[in-house]
Amino acid sequence: MAVNVYHTAVSKDNLSRHQILAWVNETLDMSLTKVEQLCTGAAYCQFMDLLFENPLPLKKVKFNTKLEHEYVANFKLLQTCFKKVGVDKPIPMDKLVKGKFQDNIEFVQWFKRLFDANYGGQEYDALVARGGIVVTTGEAAGAKPGAVKTGIASRPAAGAVKRTPPPKAATSSYSSKPSPGSQPAARRPGPSSGAKQSPASAAKQSPASAPKARTAAAASAPAKPDPRLLAEVAELKTQVCDKKYRSSE
Repeated sequence: MAVNVYHTAVSKDNLSRHQILAWVNETLDMSLTKVEQLCTGAAYCQFMDLLFENPLPLKKVKFNTKLEHEYVANFKLLQTCFKKVGVDKPIPMDKLVKGKFQDNIEFVQWFKRLFDANYGGQEYDALVARGGIVVTTGEAAGAKPGAVKTGIASRPAAGAVKRTPPPKAATSSYSSKPSPGSQPAARRPGPSSGAKQSPASAAKQSPASAPKARTAAAASAPAKPDPRLLAEVAELKTQVCDKKYRSSE
């Protein structure tokens, strides 16, 4: 049968939270970081399995749970164990499962005194006893056990100004600089102000100026001699030659 102890919150020999966590982690081979993580009740169940012989079915204890109804199930196993070994301490499970610091620190400080009064120095492999289950951290402090996270974003407060990002500057897909190794595109020759053009080419470029171009081409071309004039000139040359010949006789 268990040795019952009595404890008050003003006891001088109460351990600090850091001392409590060090004791739990070292004795049960756990890695808890906050006192609030004892709200699952699993650590107390294994402590009772260490102190007494087969006080409860350890396989039914949920060690890595984050659901409040499973916390309650663990504490119900602990309450049944208390009655079996003669511990007359009522368990305030409704408060402990909420994960509040003050409720859990008061209960674990009382349980430490119960442990010291009933521990006989026996060896105990906590990891093997619970089937190799690695216990790391439980529910975060201040979080409601069993809360389900949703993907819905929180709505902005009333009157809050919704800021929109400034529009991005339009960028052109064409680069003004040629890429390395590329050759510049060949330019087509076009009419320049200082270049001279022939009348024929000018006529081809502008249909409206075709008559003017033809007139200019006709004026620039050499005139053909008249055949009658050529005959008269030849006749005059013959007469002049005859006169010179006669005068010489």
